[in-house]
Amino acid sequence: MNYIWKPYDPAVMRFVEDWLDEEAVGTTGLDEGWRDFHEYWITDGGMRPGEDYWCMLVCEDDTPMAVIALSSHEGSFHVMELLVKPACRGRGLGTALLRELLICSEEIIGHRIDRSSAVVFLENKAAKKSFEKAGFTIAEIHEEGDAWKLCFDRGELL
Repeated sequence: MNYIWKPYDPAVMRFVEDWLDEEAVGTTGLDEGWRDFHEYWITDGGMRPGEDYWCMLVCEDDTPMAVIALSSHEGSFHVMELLVKPACRGRGLGTALLRELLICSEEIIGHRIDRSSAVVFLENKAAKKSFEKAGFTIAEIHEEGDAWKLCFDRGELL
């Protein structure tokens, strides 16, 4: 693996909130903040960290570069959010992280990812490009008409 993947700990990783600049909030919908997003899913959302929900901080050496949250349901995974540190955007990091997650998922989260999905807002063309380069394809326009639903299927890549 090229990156260090650590479970996100909201008590010690407050700097992730600093990554929520205007661009990130506008293209992710995280206007309440990453910590609130994370806590919602493990409380109100009923997700169980390490079982059907993973929130990982991704570092290069000791430098945090991105945070990603994903969930699973009935054998399919869903990339809920991927947030890259503003200073690291535009260099292909999102694509590299998605590829590494898909290839090394058993090491990273303890499960093989054969199928995955993601929803990306229409105005977030950089994210769409990252997901497509990582092997996701557009499945449909989201029912509200403001986002793409993207899907990954390992079997289609073989």
